Order: sequence, then C-alpha cells, then structure tokens
Amino acid sequence: MQTVIDHNRTVAARAVQLNIRVGENRFPVMDRTALATWLVSRLKGARRVSEVQNWDVLRLPDLDQALVAQTLAECPDTLNVLGVDVLVEYRAPYCGIPQAPRVSLPEELVAKMGWTNLPDEGVVLPSGRMVEVSFSIRSGYYGTSFFGTDILQLKEQVRDHLNQGQWDRWVIKPEIVLPNMSDATVTIPEIIADDYGRCVVTGRYLFAYGTVQPYRYYSSDPLTWKSFWTRNWAEAEKMHAKAVAELEKNREAIRLEAQRGQMMEEVESLKTQASELYNLAYNQYYSEFDSDLRTQIYYLRSPSFYSSTGVVEINRWINETKPVLAKAQAEVDRITTQRAEAERIRLETEELEKRELEIILPLVDDRMKVARDILCFAKAVESLKGAVKGACLLRGELSASYGRARRQQVLREALPTLDEYDNASGVLYFNRAADVDLWLEAAATWLESRNGGPVAVSKKSVPKPSSTISAPTSSNGGGFTLADLAGKFSSRR
Repeated sequence: MQTVIDHNRTVAARAVQLNIRVGENRFPVMDRTALATWLVSRLKGARRVSEVQNWDVLRLPDLDQALVAQTLAECPDTLNVLGVDVLVEYRAPYCGIPQAPRVSLPEELVAKMGWTNLPDEGVVLPSGRMVEVSFSIRSGYYGTSFFGTDILQLKEQVRDHLNQGQWDRWVIKPEIVLPNMSDATVTIPEIIADDYGRCVVTGRYLFAYGTVQPYRYYSSDPLTWKSFWTRNWAEAEKMHAKAVAELEKNREAIRLEAQRGQMMEEVESLKTQASELYNLAYNQYYSEFDSDLRTQIYYLRSPSFYSSTGVVEINRWINETKPVLAKAQAEVDRITTQRAEAERIRLETEELEKRELEIILPLVDDRMKVARDILCFAKAVESLKGAVKGACLLRGELSASYGRARRQQVLREALPTLDEYDNASGVLYFNRAADVDLWLEAAATWLESRNGGPVAVSKKSVPKPSSTISAPTSSNGGGFTLADLAGKFSSRR
C-alpha cells in the first residue's frame, strides 16, 4: 500500500511541475474529490485493507514519456541569454494568475551594461512562451531591481533610473507663464521642451516637457495654477489637456476673478490715498483737520477683504470710500490754501517791516529789538496824530529847551492812550535823556518818510544812547534831575 501511495504522489507532483513549466494543464492532475471518486471505483466495494485483492489497480498511470520529453524540450532548465547559460525559474500561478518563466541576469553582465543588448522582441522559450528577465542595478549598499517581459519598456525603465540623478539635479528650469486669472481672455500656453542632460546609455540629449497644472489646495479654494514638468511627453499632453478643460469649465469664474482683480487694484489705490491723507491729517494738520473725518480715513487704510469676499461687497466699499476721500482731500486743500495765504501775509508783513526798519536801523546802530520798539511807537503816534502832526510833535519835543521828564510828561498829555499800543510806550519810562531823544529822533524820521518818501539820515546827527535802557529809579518822580538843572543853570549864565 505504501508503495502505491508513494508512486501516486510522485506521478501527481511530476504532473504539477510539468504543467507549471509548460504554463498549461498538459498533464492531468486530479484534485482530492476526483481522486476519491477514482479510488472508490477502483476498490470495487472494498472497505478495509484486507479486502483489497490487487493493489496495482490503485496505481495512477505513468505520465506519457513522449509528452514529457516534448515538454522538457520546449521548456528547458536553462536558456542562453547574451552568450551566458542562465537557469529558468518556472513559477506556479499566483492567485490563479499564471506567472511567466523568469531568468535572472548575472551581476557581472549587468555591470557591463549587458542589459542594453537584450533583444527588443524579448526572450522566449523554444515553445514560444515569453520569459521575464530580471536583474538588479547596484546603487551604493542597496540595489534597484528591474524585471519584465517587455524588453523595450524594461530598457526604458532602467535608462530612466540611471538618468534620474540628472533629473533630480535639474533645478534651473525655463519659466512657464501661468494663466492670469484676472484676464478674461486667458489661454493655456503650449507645452515647452528643454534638455536637462545627456543619457548615460546613449549619450543623446534628455528632454523634459513643461506645461501648467490646475491646482486647488482645498476643493473649495479658487482655481490656481503651478508649473508641471515631466520626462514623459504623453504625460505632458495629458496634463495640458486637463488644464485646458479646467480653464474652460471655470471661464465664468475667471471673468469674475478678472473683475475682482481690477477692483482690488482700485482698492489698493484708495488704501494708499487714505494712508497719505491720514498722515497729513495726523502729522501735519492735526489741530486744523476735522477730527471725525480723520477717524473715518483711519479705518479706510486697511479694509478686511478675504478670498471669499465677492465683487458686490468690494464695489460697495469703493463707492462708499470715494466720497470720504474726496471730502478729506478737500479738507487738506482748504488747510493748505489757508496756510499758504497766512505764509504769504507773513512774508509780506516781514517785507514791509523790513522796508520800514531800513529807516530806523541806521539810527540805532542796527539793534533790531530797539528798532522794532521804536517802529511800534512811531506807528502808534501816526495812528493817534497822523504822520504830519506826529512828526511835528516829536520834532518840537526834540527842540524844546526843557529836559527829559518834561518831554515825557508832554508826550503823556499829547498821547494819552499810548500805553494801549504794544511795545509803544517805552519812551515814557526811560530815565536817560539820550534814550528819549533817540526814540523821538528815529520815530520823527520815520513819520517824515511817510509823507516825502525815505529820509537819508546820518548817524552823526543822532545822539547815541547808552548800551542799556533801564526804567527810572530815582525817587524824584517828576521835574528835572540834578544834571538837568546844572545844565540849565550853565546855559542861563
């Protein structure tokens, strides 16, 4: 019995191996159910070993040796590939899918680029069955395996792998003009090509193909574009077609985006204008600018617009902003005009004062403060008496025989409201006659010029005052000082 069992196992296993080798069910192989049915028919009712009379009837028939020889000839154990005999690996089906026989190229053949000499039509068994070629390309410690029955495709895969380093180092790429979403007539540019190196196998130029790729980070995001480069022309054509289809599908959205882009340019212009006006309103015209209007343009400098903000809302903001900025610009123009007018008046006043001081300055040794005070005094006299009468009054006091105090008393009586004029009444409080005479002489000269034009004055004819003009300190509030009395007594003698 054991001999029969061993024989049947050997026959069945050999049949399975030959079927795997040939890739078809050339030799019959029974499964467990079929084998059980076959054995029952052969046992003829026997239920125990002792009842089996002839064990040979339970032996499986031997395989057809002619067919076995034919199978071995069609599916040999080795094949000559590129002048080297290599073992053929016959593989069992995987999940019911037949597996092609496989040969593995030796490493020394691969190292010499022998794989490039593989026949393009493929490696086949004598039966005509395609053989899968397998080999590994060393790269550092590890290697990359390649296998396939399509030798042309296999060679292309290996070439791409060997040229991958050049592709990885290719960083300076031609610029691809991305579609402008603010242009309603935008189109997808044609595919462009550029070389990125030479093939390590053939030495020919390697070309890359560039186009644009539609892109959304989230599905709800607006359509954007980015550059797309590939070494495969068919892949570039596929991506280009996808970009064209996506563009046409979003043509209306592009039109709205173009309109939105134009509006956003206007928004940026208005924001810049608002910032400039606010800087003027805050830094230069703070006290003169309307505070409420300044607050309004402060918030117009940085409106909050997001990618989801529609054209209707943006347009409403623009229409509300323009009148405010126009009003602010008018306010700036008004303040600028007022300041310009004030500056013009100031300059004219300074020029007029300069011309008026030209008469007085030589008489006071070019002391500007004294000259301005005397000018205020002369103008006050002109206002109270008139130019002619005022000049006569001052000249009369200059030629009067009495002294300083009496002259000041006469001026108080003749000009009772002199104290009401700014910087005009200093002459009434001097305690030196020379200071009083200086004021009278200079003021009289200025008043005389008001009638007959500028008066040429010689400094020699004017008594020089002391360097410091001080208020009277004597307890003698009126009358003459001792020096005045001595002078009058001397003149009478």
